[in-house]
Amino acid sequence: MNLIIRAAARMLPAPMRDRYREQWLADARDAAEAGLSPASIALAAVTFALAAPRPIERRRQDSPSVTARARLASALALSAAVIGVSQFGNAGSNEGLTSSSVYNVVVVIGTAVMVLYLGLAPIVAIVLVSVTRGTPARIRAAVWLLAASVLGAASQGLINSIRSSSPVGSTLLAEAALALALPVALCATGGALIIREYASQPQPRSRLRGMMSLGVGVAALGLGLANVVVLRDRLHAADVEFVRTVLDGDLDGAAAMLAQSGQATEAAVVVWAVVGLAACLGAAWIAYTLPRRALASTLALLFALMIMHAGVLTYVWLSSFGGPGVHLTVPEAVLLLVGRWGLVAVVLVSVGGVRLTGVRRLSGTGRRHDITATTGTEVL
Repeated sequence: MNLIIRAAARMLPAPMRDRYREQWLADARDAAEAGLSPASIALAAVTFALAAPRPIERRRQDSPSVTARARLASALALSAAVIGVSQFGNAGSNEGLTSSSVYNVVVVIGTAVMVLYLGLAPIVAIVLVSVTRGTPARIRAAVWLLAASVLGAASQGLINSIRSSSPVGSTLLAEAALALALPVALCATGGALIIREYASQPQPRSRLRGMMSLGVGVAALGLGLANVVVLRDRLHAADVEFVRTVLDGDLDGAAAMLAQSGQATEAAVVVWAVVGLAACLGAAWIAYTLPRRALASTLALLFALMIMHAGVLTYVWLSSFGGPGVHLTVPEAVLLLVGRWGLVAVVLVSVGGVRLTGVRRLSGTGRRHDITATTGTEVL
């Protein structure tokens, strides 16, 4: 009878179980003295357990599992949107392929996995926020906006493929900027909602970390600018040689195109430098106001500068007549892969709370080390 009573107690809502279990067990123990049978006590316990009111139990919105899933969904959607927006870094050049088959395989596999992640991450994020009760409304809205940003950025790939077959890199420049404007706006809005939802408490400001972040960013931007200037000079020399040998000095038709591509190149370099400097100042401000985020913001800045650098290098390369004879110092495929995967890692760690934790387990006479990905307080 005691087993039936314990099972009946387990059927009650959690706050009532201990009290009624002890009471019913005591009644069953003393049933003979009261002229009752233990079976009648067990039957009454089961009847009461079945008829007991059960208020709908809802998970608290701030429970660890809900928070962990919401943060992971935010990180997946945001990282995918960042990859989508970074399509501007792939200006349509095929300079990433070399004579090394091993290098080419690494580039192809890295790019294929990136495309797979770009397609799956928003879907997983949407599923997480859809099936998890208590997900904040801001996070739901942010995930859908970021998923829409990924779809909007797909048009950038088509424009890049058209530009790669054009003799002048400025082809469809206005259309590319317009196609990128909407995904950037959606990504920025979704990111702002995530920041507002998970805004941390005010922290003591650190001037040292702000200055260090700014110094690292400006140094990286300066190295990139020097590399772009060197490439531009090499391409200019190649253009002159191309006109002298191939066109036999006839500049009637080539002069206007050379001037147009030169102006477009200079404009692209100036815009890139201004945007890069603004990004450096933004990362430095984050490091100054949120010292605990200084490392994440600085790493994100460096990876973003790599993507921007790949874009301006290939754009300058495509804007030249002699471009096919001049190879980039660093292939844009390397800059894009490192920059994109680096941003994904930073977002997953800083926003999603994903960590790689080594778990030691004893198995027989040997030890086995397992690596598990954890987010927040929940093991995935």
